[in-house]
This record gives sequence, structure tokens and C-alpha cells, in this order.
Amino acid sequence: MALIVDDDPDLRLALRELLESDGLTVGEAPDGKTAIDRLDQGGVDVVLLDLMLPRVSGVDVLRRIADAGLDVGVVIISGHASVRTAVLTTKLGAHDFLEKPIESDRAIAVVREVLALRQSRLRPAPLLDDPSGLIGSSMAMGRLYSQIARAAESDAKVLLVGESGSGKDLTAYAIHRNSRRRAGPFVAVNCAAVPESLVESELFGHEKGAFTGAAARHRGKLEQASGGTLLLDEVGDMSLPMQAKLLRALEEGRLQRVHGEESVALDFRLVCATNCDLTAAVKARAFREDLFYRINVVRIEVPPLRERREDIPELADHLLKSLGQTRPDPTRQFAPAAIGALIAHQWPGNVRELRNVVERLVVLGDGGSIGAREVREAIAVPSGGGEGPEATGLKAARDGLDRAMIVRALAAHGGKIQPAADLLGVNRSHLWRLMKRHGIEVA
Repeated sequence: MALIVDDDPDLRLALRELLESDGLTVGEAPDGKTAIDRLDQGGVDVVLLDLMLPRVSGVDVLRRIADAGLDVGVVIISGHASVRTAVLTTKLGAHDFLEKPIESDRAIAVVREVLALRQSRLRPAPLLDDPSGLIGSSMAMGRLYSQIARAAESDAKVLLVGESGSGKDLTAYAIHRNSRRRAGPFVAVNCAAVPESLVESELFGHEKGAFTGAAARHRGKLEQASGGTLLLDEVGDMSLPMQAKLLRALEEGRLQRVHGEESVALDFRLVCATNCDLTAAVKARAFREDLFYRINVVRIEVPPLRERREDIPELADHLLKSLGQTRPDPTRQFAPAAIGALIAHQWPGNVRELRNVVERLVVLGDGGSIGAREVREAIAVPSGGGEGPEATGLKAARDGLDRAMIVRALAAHGGKIQPAADLLGVNRSHLWRLMKRHGIEVA
């Protein structure tokens, strides 16, 4: 049974009709106390839970589910969730998050996913022993950590899909570091960076005298990865002839070096990464269909930075500390307004672009706190293409900046209104009005 917990009767009715049309039995609760009483009776498989509820808050209902160890999937529904609350609900075990107004197709898909996981009795993914440089506690990163942990349990081939600069290489390394092959080598090849004339030798190796300059035997990357993990980054840029040779090696589990007669056994876990649409490439006959199905066993999508903006403060602080190690300055930190400017940016270059911006601030800065103007000036310098916040319209950029500054100030003072208002330079009542306008709540 699905239990809808929301104080809006119209929303409950709409969700009830939607879920019943999909064949589900549906119950309703108008407040948190009623929801807890219904959960104690048992028989609930999935809860669609609003956060802002009378009598008992949605977060407290979620805590009750977690503390009681109830076997219930939880999907948060809210139009007023702060970043901090979203992170908290995920840590308490919420499966996913639906924002109001709720999209029917997405709601059905999420509920089906929760029920499928529960019915198949899949155990929760183990925690990562080593995140290997990945940073973030957003829901998007939580899903990524879970996928990494599951992928690391087997030797199945993995295809990482994501925009340039989003962290596909770190994701691949995290899979390796949490797998049974962690003691073996992690070998990465950027297929787009190796000249076409050298790709075969780079991957398969060559014997002495195979070509001019081949003064000794060379073990290729496939051999070097023996016992460990091989990452083929930007695999979509590999030529069709090389795709055919790679497919043959994967099918046979063996290779021959260039101009070699000896057959060498292969023993590595293959992870491929791409920022292009391989399905479209297959249709365009630019990528072999048989190779695509061979490498697309476990597919993991690495989220772009704009879809996990709540991670930006943590990422920026980490980069500031790591990049500033050669010029340590304890006063060098981001002001709340600067963090707001970072969050408001669209980040077409993802984490790589953020790193470039922070490095620019470290190198060109003159010490002290980093302000919003410095951040905007650093962002304005081209960092690999794309549009800045001005492309989204001045009002959208200002709203994003205001909201980010408020969330940051509240987080810095544990949700206390007066200290946050003092930090922002506004009075308490004005801050309340701003919070209401931007849909920000204090957990």
C-alpha cells in the first residue's frame, strides 16, 4: 500500500487517483501524527511524505520510520525544502525527492522504483570504504555513492555517462578502490588524447622493432591493468577499426601485441566513460553496436554540478584549502555572498570549471575573505565555454543569489534567524519575508 501524507486535500486526491490508476492501493494521512499511527498498523510499502505537516513534521515522521526500522520506502514531496533539509532527509533514509508541482510520470516512476527494490528485497548498498576524492552530500551524490558501491561488488563492465568535468574519472577510481581489485593497478587512457597512429600500440603494446623507434618490447595499457581496473575515458572517440580490435580482445580475453606472435591473457575490470550519446552514435554508425552492448552492462550517470548545487559550498571550501596549501592563509575563506555567487552560476564546465575559478581566486587574491565581486570577476574569465548566470536573466540570477545567501547564512548559524539576519545585514522580519518568498524552511 502507498500512504500519501500531506495536509493539502487536493494534492492527496490527485496523487490518490494517479497511483490508483497505476494499480496501487492508497491510504491518506492529513498530518504527521495520523501518519505515524497508520504506519504503526503495518502494511505500508511506500510513503509519499510532505515535510511541512501539522502536529508532527515530516522530518520527525521520517525519523520515526528510521528509528523503528520500518521496512518502508519513503519519497519526500515538498515545495519548500531547504538544501539542508533535503540532505538531512536523504541521510535519514529517504529514497528520493519530488518537488511540487509534482510531475505525474516522474511520481509513478519513483514509486515503481521504490516498490521494485522492496519486492526484490535488495539489501541496501554498502557504504563506500573510500570515496576517492568525490565530495558532496546531496541526494544526487547519495545516489551516485550507492551505484558505485553496488558496481564495486562485481567485475561487471561499467559505462559512466556524464558531462565533461563532472568527475567521471574520480567515479571510476572510486569503483576501483572499493572493489576486490583495489590492490591492483588503476590504469586510465584518454582515447581522445592519443594520436590515431599510436592508439593500437598504446592499448595493445608492441614488440621490439615493430616500427621505427620501437627499441624494446612495450606492454600496452590492457596488459598494464592486469589484476586491476582499466578506464577507457572518452571511449566514444575511439575509431571504428580500434573498436573492432578492442571488441575482439574483450570477447576472447586475450590480445596480441603489434607485430607479436604471443597471445597474452587479459585480467582486468573494464570501466568506460563518455560525454557523448553512444546510442545516437550507434544509430549514426559511428560506434559499433556490438561493442556498445558489451561495455554497457552497468550504466552510471554522473550528475552535472548544476544538479547538485548544495554541494558547491563544500566543494569550494575543499578546493580553496587544497589549492591554497602553497600560500596558507587562515583568513582566506568565502564570504556568504561569495558562496551565493558560486551557487547562482550555471557551471557549464562542472567541477573542473569550479576548480579553475577557485585556483584563479587563490593565485590572484590578496588575502582575506573572498567576496561576491571577486567570484563574479573570476567566473567572467573564460573557463572552457558556456554561459554565465547573466544568460538566465537578471531576475533569475538575483533570486538564485539571494536564496543561496540565505541558506548559507542559516546553515552557518544552525538555523537561528537572528544571527543569520545579522550576518546578512537585514532585520529579522525582513529575513522571514525573504525565506517565505524563496520557499526556505528551517528544519
